Amino acid sequence: MKTHFELPKAALSVMTLLEDKGFEVYLIGGYVRDLLIGRQSTDLDMATNASAKAMIEIFNDHPLSLIGEKLGTVGVKIEDTWVELTTYRSESTSSNYRHPDEVRFIGSLKDDVLRRDFTINALALNVYGDLIDYTDGLNDLEQKRIRAIVHPEDRFAEDALRILRALRFSSQLGFSIEAQTAQAMIADQDLVKTLPIERIAAELDKLILADHASEVMRAYPQLIKPWFDYDLEALDKLVHFSDKALRYLCLLNKMGHDEIEKQLTSLKFSKAFIKMVLDLKALSLISTHDRYSIKVLMGQYGNELLDLAIRYQKIMGIAGIDPDTYQKLKSEKPAVTLKMLALNGNDLTELGYTGKEISTSLNALLDLVMNEKIENNREALIKALKKLH
Repeated sequence: MKTHFELPKAALSVMTLLEDKGFEVYLIGGYVRDLLIGRQSTDLDMATNASAKAMIEIFNDHPLSLIGEKLGTVGVKIEDTWVELTTYRSESTSSNYRHPDEVRFIGSLKDDVLRRDFTINALALNVYGDLIDYTDGLNDLEQKRIRAIVHPEDRFAEDALRILRALRFSSQLGFSIEAQTAQAMIADQDLVKTLPIERIAAELDKLILADHASEVMRAYPQLIKPWFDYDLEALDKLVHFSDKALRYLCLLNKMGHDEIEKQLTSLKFSKAFIKMVLDLKALSLISTHDRYSIKVLMGQYGNELLDLAIRYQKIMGIAGIDPDTYQKLKSEKPAVTLKMLALNGNDLTELGYTGKEISTSLNALLDLVMNEKIENNREALIKALKKLH
């Protein structure tokens, strides 16, 4: 694997400015990891011996983000790209398994690297594009292996989220988790309980949507199921779903409406997403070849959701909504909602209808159209309207 690279324009601009002022600076972390394995990445993170104050002075002509200033982190926008700079630091133990009890700014890249989570995230590039590797991360990258730096128990005690991050990286990259690291993850799994559910859910979501989710969820159910009680038997089907809602429905397929709602609500998903999964669950239970019934579903749920539901039924082997009848109806574009009728409320008002009789009449006309008893054109609808009253 090559060890010399061309730096992105924004990174080179930032590094050159800092080096010209006499500071050290290195591109480090996820961007370097992804660059080495040919994976797309936009997160430019850097480590430097410059203080936050010095960085602010050097980049005072550029847009800055100072949210992490107290922790030595400054965001700089340059070449239309945000770059995050952090002063070299070491961290003490964490009493809450989330945030370090103390942050100490130090003058060594090596010491800064040793505080990081995994060896594959501890690789750095200098301003010349040369690779710096203090933790044998390049070897782990070549072996497609996730390994905690030095003592995994210490890394997880510093930040319990790293346990879930290891699973997420494994799912995204298709890497195995090194044995000692995996053992520590299982031994320290109770530490995850100290984390806010939002952080847990964010990592699980990335894990579930990644290409290798099935393998990870099959290998580490004891670390995932306490937060997301998925069906192990459904994992073989998961790879066939790219849509997020279908992925979650697949994993929760044995649950009923209320159980699914409770599970997704516990992970703080939006009401809109939960409704979408529940609507797909309801549709997955419907079996029909009837044109009128399918029209009702088209009007109630929309074609986009019906497309997903029929795909789900096919992959899961469920006898459900007849795809041929549905596709034929889609091509015909029948009126399935009041908005699609060739007559509307204003038309009925002009014809002398008032109040509730307007909506009652329109619904009756729509039902006649959907039952294919009359055509959806103004003349036929007015004629049918007169027969209704």
